[in-house]
Amino acid sequence: LAEKKKPIDEETSKIILRTLIETVIILHQKDIIHRDIKPDNIMLADSNDLTNIILIDFGYSREVDEKNMSIGVGTRVYRAPEIMANSHYDQSADVWSIGATAYAMSLRSLSFTLDSRVPSLWENNDPHANERIRTGRYSTTHSNYRRLSAEAKDFIRSLLLVDPTQRLTAAQVGEAGGVSSSAW
Repeated sequence: LAEKKKPIDEETSKIILRTLIETVIILHQKDIIHRDIKPDNIMLADSNDLTNIILIDFGYSREVDEKNMSIGVGTRVYRAPEIMANSHYDQSADVWSIGATAYAMSLRSLSFTLDSRVPSLWENNDPHANERIRTGRYSTTHSNYRRLSAEAKDFIRSLLLVDPTQRLTAAQVGEAGGVSSSAW
């Protein structure tokens, strides 16, 4: 998905995100945390079937345990604030990454950088991005953000909550119909 040059329209984003959430629910049910969800790690198995995505790059994924859940891994601009702070984290970090991914797919811009001309959706050199991630201050002034529906903005906002105890689990997002036609 990272190779797309334009923002992905909301209807297409909903389809892709619904399948991504279903995939993450299965991982979390197996006590696995991916720790590097981002557009670069979402592949279309068939370019004509947007429901057939493949989540790839399980190099940082682990079974959830107390010992290894404070190591800062994953692509910086998609990491949850608790990972940025080298604090203990759990599967809710994947939910944050889904929110950052939804933002990036829908806007073709990184959520926590001020430079919208970033050539890649997986890294940037913005020295203030870490602080914006830790405080949850993502850009709402980007022209493509202003074009998003209120429902899409609410969906992204609900996943990019700084306090991980306030974030829904992937299963709760799925149950709430987080990207269903009625919710977004």
